[in-house]
Amino acid sequence: MEPADFALGLDVLGEQPMLLKLYTQISNIYQLPDDISHDVIVKTLKDGLHRLSASFPWIAGQVVNQTPESTTPTYRIVPLEPAPRLVVRDLSSKLSFEEMERANFPFSMLDEDDIAPCRTFAGFPSSTTDASADGNEAPVFLVQINFISGGLFLTFNAQHNVMDMTGQGQMIELLDKACRGEEFTEEELRIGNMARENVVELLGEDYVPGDELKYQLSPPPDSTSSNSDPPPPQEPPSCKWTYFNVPPASLKTIKDLATSTLPPTSTSTSNPQFISTDDALTSHVYLSILRARLPRLPNNTSKTTTTLARAVDARPFLSLPSTYPGLLQNMTYHTNPLSSLPSLPLGHLASSLRTAIHPSTTDIPHRSRALATYLRRPPPDARPANFTATLDPAGPDFMISSWCKIPLYALDFGLGVGVPRAVRRPRFEPAVEGLCYLMPKGADGGVVVGVGIREDDLKVLRELEGWKDVVVELG
Repeated sequence: MEPADFALGLDVLGEQPMLLKLYTQISNIYQLPDDISHDVIVKTLKDGLHRLSASFPWIAGQVVNQTPESTTPTYRIVPLEPAPRLVVRDLSSKLSFEEMERANFPFSMLDEDDIAPCRTFAGFPSSTTDASADGNEAPVFLVQINFISGGLFLTFNAQHNVMDMTGQGQMIELLDKACRGEEFTEEELRIGNMARENVVELLGEDYVPGDELKYQLSPPPDSTSSNSDPPPPQEPPSCKWTYFNVPPASLKTIKDLATSTLPPTSTSTSNPQFISTDDALTSHVYLSILRARLPRLPNNTSKTTTTLARAVDARPFLSLPSTYPGLLQNMTYHTNPLSSLPSLPLGHLASSLRTAIHPSTTDIPHRSRALATYLRRPPPDARPANFTATLDPAGPDFMISSWCKIPLYALDFGLGVGVPRAVRRPRFEPAVEGLCYLMPKGADGGVVVGVGIREDDLKVLRELEGWKDVVVELG
């Protein structure tokens, strides 16, 4: 791929229009010694970004729709600049590392308009520091250096239709190598520059969409809606982003509880007796949040269901390298009667999460290929598709994405400042109710959980037995 001339197609799963100009942000937070030159830090990052772009030219590109008049967009990564944009801000008069560390870096101190190069929803820019320039550009990757009093933030923004967090983490790791002046391996170069359009094998020409897409296709239009007046607009509930710290001892407590409440051993593999800490923590967060919501949810009967949607890395299920930098995520969906939540054992839910990704029981390969086929060969009556099309995250449903395995705590970019003291996603607006992130696992083995939650539910959650005794609210 020549740096000045390329047009790289996206992964088919990245062709969902809702993902264009949707950015995933992540910040590494460092303590900054007084004797470290700001100019040296800027030069190191700038040189590293140029080295990265020389080997992976697409990282400095932008996403464009080459068929804007068509109902089926054709997205390509095309050249934009020699290297990804690097924004440098001095926030030393506004933000203090000592104060932020004392509070354990809560969402309330991490405004994306301060510390990120563009907003998460960059299709609606409003910040004067927005590095997406005139709003018409859609850069693949952006970096911002934030110098604060006694500290340093490095914020990395990646466009979500180009890469998921696994892919973004891989490119950040390669940037770390580039900043250190290390050479990329032949394998890194081959995988990092793979053609993307056909990495997911489509289903046959006779494929007819079925229940495998039931969570991912928008409901058909209501034929009666045009004959009735729309409901009056309602004031949205007050919702905010909140971080919670789950220390290592609490993770062990949660995992032990889940393990002790697993369903009876089955002669098949449908009830695996192994669960991961991630399975247990995901289950615990979901059950706790939904139990906090129960008092306000209507009709707690067996006819009312609740669905947990868990983002999963589809690479191992599609025989692709773990370091593939594109968008290869899907979700598993776990639906139960809402009335069962108060008594649902933690281990039963954790077991169902493990079953959904167990090699002998998972349906991720088929569902991923089905979604790719639907996006690439939409039927005449195609409905909009996205990973959470049918969910009601402000009501009985919940979405969670785990970044626990992304090894950002090990990266120092050759800056001489050591490894991060914290890794966080900046706060973005509006807060998305029912969306949860598990941050990369810390050096001490603990996990910080970020949740979009309404104020009334948060008040209930704070007093919930089984929650308040294992987590620390950061804000």
